Amino acid sequence: MNAQAEVLDMVPGAQETQRALSVSEQAFILTITDKPSYERGRELLLTIKDLMKEIRATFLPIINKAHQAHKEALMQAGKIEAPLLDAEKIIKQRMGIFLAEQERLRKLEEDRLRKIAEAEMEERRLADALAAAEEGNIEESEAILDEVPAFVPPPIIPRTVETGSGISMVERWGATVTDLMQLVKAVAAGTVPLAAIQANTVFLGQQARSLKGEMKYPGVSAFSSNSIAAGRR
Repeated sequence: MNAQAEVLDMVPGAQETQRALSVSEQAFILTITDKPSYERGRELLLTIKDLMKEIRATFLPIINKAHQAHKEALMQAGKIEAPLLDAEKIIKQRMGIFLAEQERLRKLEEDRLRKIAEAEMEERRLADALAAAEEGNIEESEAILDEVPAFVPPPIIPRTVETGSGISMVERWGATVTDLMQLVKAVAAGTVPLAAIQANTVFLGQQARSLKGEMKYPGVSAFSSNSIAAGRR
């Protein structure tokens, strides 16, 4: 064995790499125009399958070892992070509850002040109507009572507690389907975008493989395709 061969034997996959390149070159220059060239293609195809098995046999132990090391590292990191994640969750929950309560109280105060402002404006309106009536201006008094109350700008109470630097309150919205048939009907009626529902291609593929040409679903077309399968028996 020469020095180059010894080096190739020491490098995982080196021999397979050279053979793969050789087979690839042969495949690209091969033209299949008659039975002998077809047989040559068949042999190359089987050689490719054999070589792929060798490559997997060479690298699978390495891949598995790396995968196990990766899983072990993630597991160890997860164990260390677990109490921190629990602590983070607890603090976020308690901070969120506190901020939500402060916001509830702030809105209650805004509502209280708004009602006071509206009541004061109504008192002024009644006083104006009463003053007009006392002066003998009955029509003016009735007009004051009949007019639509003026808009009272709602009071704005600033937040007393801010989230603080490095902390932000994120509002997230989501949606869940409570009645799929109603949603489908709404999409069919055009009141909900078609993007709201998605075809289950996994299920449809299973049905196509089971029913084959007998599959007759509206809006769905079953199809078949042929491909070459290779393998030594």
